[in-house]
Amino acid sequence: MTQTLPAGIDQRTAAAALWLHELFAETDGYVHVATSDPTAAEGPGWSPWRGIREAELGIPDDRPALLAGLAEKLVLESDLGVDVFACPYPLMGARVRAAGRATTRRHAHADIDGPVDLDAARALGAWAVASGSTAADGTAHGHVYVRMTESVPEHVHTALCRALGPMVGGEHHDRSKVNDNDVLRPPGTVNQKPGGGPVSWLIRADDPAVRTWNPEALARLLGAGWPIPEPGGEPEARPAAAVAPSALGGAARRVDGLVRGVREAEHGDGNNALNHAAYVCGALYATAGEAEGLDAAEVREHLVRAYQERPSREPASKREREARATVRSGWDSGAADPRRALADRRPQQSAEERLTMTTTEPGAAEYPEEPPTECESAEFWASREVLRAVRSYSRARRIGRWALLGAVLARAAAEVPPSVVLPPTRGTAASLNLYVGLCSESGGGKSAAMGTAAEVLDVRGGAGPLETSLGSGEGLLAAYVHVQKEKGQAPRVVQHRASVLFDVDEVGSLGALAARTNSTLLPFLKSAWSGRLLATQNADAERLRRVEAHAYRLAVVAGVQPKHAGTILDDDGGGFPQRWLWMPTYDAEMPSRAEEVSRPSPYRWQVPGVPVEVADDGTVTVQRSRPMELPAEAVAAILDAAEVANRPIGAPAVAGTSVLDGHALLSRAKVAALLALLDGRGQEIAADDWRLAGLIMRVSDHTRASVVSVRGAEASRDADRRAIRQGRSSFIAREAEEDTRAARVMSRLLDGIRDKGRERGGPVPLGEVRKLANSRDRDVVPEALERLTATGQVIAEEGTGGNGRPVTFYSPAVGR
Repeated sequence: MTQTLPAGIDQRTAAAALWLHELFAETDGYVHVATSDPTAAEGPGWSPWRGIREAELGIPDDRPALLAGLAEKLVLESDLGVDVFACPYPLMGARVRAAGRATTRRHAHADIDGPVDLDAARALGAWAVASGSTAADGTAHGHVYVRMTESVPEHVHTALCRALGPMVGGEHHDRSKVNDNDVLRPPGTVNQKPGGGPVSWLIRADDPAVRTWNPEALARLLGAGWPIPEPGGEPEARPAAAVAPSALGGAARRVDGLVRGVREAEHGDGNNALNHAAYVCGALYATAGEAEGLDAAEVREHLVRAYQERPSREPASKREREARATVRSGWDSGAADPRRALADRRPQQSAEERLTMTTTEPGAAEYPEEPPTECESAEFWASREVLRAVRSYSRARRIGRWALLGAVLARAAAEVPPSVVLPPTRGTAASLNLYVGLCSESGGGKSAAMGTAAEVLDVRGGAGPLETSLGSGEGLLAAYVHVQKEKGQAPRVVQHRASVLFDVDEVGSLGALAARTNSTLLPFLKSAWSGRLLATQNADAERLRRVEAHAYRLAVVAGVQPKHAGTILDDDGGGFPQRWLWMPTYDAEMPSRAEEVSRPSPYRWQVPGVPVEVADDGTVTVQRSRPMELPAEAVAAILDAAEVANRPIGAPAVAGTSVLDGHALLSRAKVAALLALLDGRGQEIAADDWRLAGLIMRVSDHTRASVVSVRGAEASRDADRRAIRQGRSSFIAREAEEDTRAARVMSRLLDGIRDKGRERGGPVPLGEVRKLANSRDRDVVPEALERLTATGQVIAEEGTGGNGRPVTFYSPAVGR
C-alpha cells in the first residue's frame, strides 16, 4: 500500500538525510534509533525501535539509498507524534547501545540545554542543529558537532565532547552527553515536548565554512590538553625544565586571580571560566605546587565554591556536582600537559643558546607571532579587576578588547608622574612614556576606543595630562615649557606642564608632519620614548626650548591603517617601529547586535607615586626619579639580550632575531610596570605583571606582523599596477612607432611599384618589391603590402616566375 507523504515532507527528509550522510556515509556499523512517546498513558518513556529497525551500513553501493530511506522513516515516525532520537555514531552491534561500542568516532558533539553560542560554533568551523527547544528569550537550544580527520579512542572522544560544551554553550552544556552512545534529535523531526518545535539546521553540515580538525589541534584549542591520558593511566612524565620559568613564579597569586575570575565571569561564561581555571591550576600544581606549598584539595575546593557563589536558578546540588566534574576534568588535563598550559612562548635562554640557534630563513623571527590561545585569553581577562573592566566596556560599547586596552594603557601612562621610571638594568633609567598604535582599516573603531578609555578609568591623584593633537617637534616642546621674559633679566625656560597625551587620528598625518623640511618631530619622539633630554638648537635665546630628562610624561595613541603604516615601519633602522605597541581593533569575541550585555562600571584607580608639584604661578616641579623594581625573570632576560647584542661592527645579526624586535623587552617592561601601577602597586613589578605583559606583547607582535604582511601585499599590488601601466604605455609607444614605420614603408613601396612597373612594362614580382625597402625596414614589408592591398592602392596577382615557381606580382591600382 502506498503511503501519502504529509506536506513539506520532502524538505524535512532532505534535512534528515544530510544529517545521516554526514555521520554515516563513510563508516561501517549500525545506526541506532529510538523513540519516546510523551502522550502514552503510562507516561513518557523509551520505546526502542518503534516502527524502525536498525539499519546495517555494510554495502557501500546501497548506502545512499539506505540513508535516504531511513531519513524518510525518521520523519514519518516523528509525524506520528513521538520523539525520535538517533545515535550519531555507528555501533558494533544491532541491539546493544552501550558506551565504547562505536566503530568510528570522527565527530565530537555537545548537547546545549540553553542558547547556543553560534559565533563560537562558526569560529570553530562546527555544524549545529536546533533541538526544537527554546530559551526564555527565544534563542534555540541545540546540538553542536565538530568534524575530525580521523577516528579517536573513546577516552579522547569523551574529553573532546566535555571540552567542546563550555566553548559553545557555556554553563548550559549538558555534561552527561559526552559519550559515543548518546542519542540526539535529527533535523527534520519534531520535538514533541510541550512548547517544542521543529528540529532544524542552525549551521548546515554542507556549509563551506565547516572545517575538519586534526584531533590534536582540536584538543589543544578546546583546552583539553594533548596527549589525553586514559582513565587511571599515568600522565606522560615531563621534565620540569620544559615549563617556562616565568610561569612558576607567583603561582599562588595566579590561583587567586583564577578563582576570582570564575566568581566574576559574565553570565554564560561561568562554566568556561571554571574549566580554564582548573586547567591552569592543575598545571601550576604539577610544576610548582610542592615548591610553593599549594594544597591541591584546597585549590579545587576554592574553584568549586567560586562557581557555586555565582547566581543561578539551578539546584545547588546539581551545580556542585557539575562544578566538581568540571574541575576534575580541567585539572587532570592541565596536570597532564603543563607545558601547553603554562607556555610563555618566549622562554628564557642563555646567550650561548641564542647564538647557536638556527632558523629556516635568515633574519626570521625567533618565535612566531602567535596570538594568545582561547585558554590564555580567558585567564588573562579574568586575572585583574582593571582587565575585567576593560573587557566589560569593550563588550558593552562593541569595541575591540585589545584596542581599548592599548588606549587605557596609554592613558594610564599619561597619568603616572614622570618621576616613576624603570631601573637602570642596562644603561640609564628608562621612562614609562608609551606609544600605542590602534590598527585597523578605515572606520575600524580607533576613535571609539580612545573615547571609551577615558570612561574605563576613574582616576584619582593623576598627573592630569593635557590631551591634544601632535604638531611639529617645536610644538611638542611648547606643550611642556615656555620662555619667560622679565624686564631686566635674560629669558629663561619655565616648565608649565608635566604630562601630555597626544591623539593622532591617522598615522599618515604624522608622516606628513615628519616629511616637512628640517622637521624634528621623529627625532624628538624617539628620544622622548626613553625619557631623554629634549631641546632645540637655536642661537636665539627667546626661541630656545628645553625639557630635562625624566621631567615629562608623554603618551601617544595613533590610528594605523596598514597602507599608511610606512610612516612608522619605514624607519626600522632608526628604531621607530620597535617603540610602538600594536593593538588590533578587530575582536572575534565582539557580541552580536542582538546580544544583551551588562552595564559596565568604571575602574577606580588611585595613581601611585608622588604627584607633580604645581606652584601658584603655574610652574611645575617634578620630584626626583623613583625606579620601580623589576622581577628577576625580567632582569635576566634584559641582560641576556644585551649579551646577545654585543657583537663587533659588521658582524652578522644573531640567527633567529629580527630588526623589528629591538626594544621588545623594554616595551614589555613598560607594560608590566603599568599593569602593576593599575593594580595599585608602585614599588615593584611582580613576576605575574611580567607574564601578563608578555601576552600583551604577543598580541602586539602578531598585529605588527599582520600590518607588515598586508602592507607588503599592497605594495606588491601597487608594483604590479605600475608595471601594467608602464607596460601598457610602452606597448602604446611601440605601436605608434611601428605605425610610423609602416606608413613610411607603404609610401616607399607604392612609389617604387609605380616606377618599376613603368620600367618593366608590367607588374613587379615580390622579390623586387622587397628590395625597394631599406634593409632595416624589410621586416615591415609584408604588413605594408597587406595594408596597401587592403586599401586598394596596390593590386596583387598570382603568377609564375622564370623558374616555374608561383610568385606574387604587384601593380598600382588604376588611377593611382
